[in-house]
Amino acid sequence: MDYEDTCSEKNIDPVSHLARFLDKEREIEDYWNIVENNLKNSNIRLLFIADEIPSELQRIIEYLNEQMVSTEVLVMEVKQYTGQNLKTLISRVVGRTMKATDLKAENKKEWNREMLLDQIRERDYAGSASATARLLDWCEDKGYWIQYGKGAKVGSVNLGFTSVNADTYKFFELEPKYLRIVFYNLQKYPPFDDQKNRIDLLKRFNEIDGFAFNMEKTDTSSNTPLTGLSREENFEKFCDIYDWMINQIEENL
Repeated sequence: MDYEDTCSEKNIDPVSHLARFLDKEREIEDYWNIVENNLKNSNIRLLFIADEIPSELQRIIEYLNEQMVSTEVLVMEVKQYTGQNLKTLISRVVGRTMKATDLKAENKKEWNREMLLDQIRERDYAGSASATARLLDWCEDKGYWIQYGKGAKVGSVNLGFTSVNADTYKFFELEPKYLRIVFYNLQKYPPFDDQKNRIDLLKRFNEIDGFAFNMEKTDTSSNTPLTGLSREENFEKFCDIYDWMINQIEENL
């Protein structure tokens, strides 16, 4: 049973219920995209609860926590004490060791251009490394916004643009295998707050040979193989559409 099914069973609106737990600056779609990315990168916390933790189980949990770089494994022991008509629950968390804490901190990366390109080359994605380098050069020449990711295992770079007021806008995410268009951000800005215009934008991109953005995901995000940028003609078409998209937004700011 997923979140929406659970809410439906309890006669709760899933959107308004989730919004209660988010800060005002974060959109619902932003939240689910973060969840999706964390799951893809195994950036999760596993928490088990028991009324008693044997020493053998504690050693297993601590071992797993020290071996899994981006996943935290913890167990919470909750003991109940009663007496004199009182009941008290006392909890303790097991699994965090200094070794595990240090290991996870060491494995968080501040990615940069060369690290990302090296990873793409290591994964042997044909033509993707040179296409990525060329796209980054083009964005730098245009003065478009570039921000490298911090994933423990998978490199990434965010692409967008910076307004005259120095506001940054993230519209694309690039990983070793995929280029992702980030509609949950793009839909905040006219004229792409209108779904018809977002669909039109996707159609423009999908006319490029090898591009395959999902037309059903104009409210969230959609991937296309990065190899689509490796051909000269495709690269030029992508840059033209990118420029057109930014111009459309700037005219409406």
